[in-house]
Amino acid sequence: MVLHHTTATLLKEIPMLSTDFTARANAIVYPTVEDYPDRADLAAAMFFYREAHRAMNQEFADALAHEYLGETVGPARLEAVAAPVFHAAWDHGHSSGYNEVENYYIDFAEIATVAYAAATS
Repeated sequence: MVLHHTTATLLKEIPMLSTDFTARANAIVYPTVEDYPDRADLAAAMFFYREAHRAMNQEFADALAHEYLGETVGPARLEAVAAPVFHAAWDHGHSSGYNEVENYYIDFAEIATVAYAAATS
């Protein structure tokens, strides 16, 4: 069997949710001592920085759940199935960025979908 497309070629044809989230994460400016010489101001800026990332990561998790699990699992069980899938994908891929988290999510969602279908049939 001869493959005419590489995996990288095929992935370029599939729009990934992570591309938007990567751009948005890069737009959040990390607060530094140079920007906030006062310790209290720096602490407040760091709090808002972390909260912005936390909220965006939750939005990313929700978007992945709806994209890759929503139709299969249904709204009633979506959160229960999606949360462990996202946590596993995040643990495996976040050090390499949102794209890698999404790649792991796709793989783990497929496993979860098969397990869910077997458990509910």
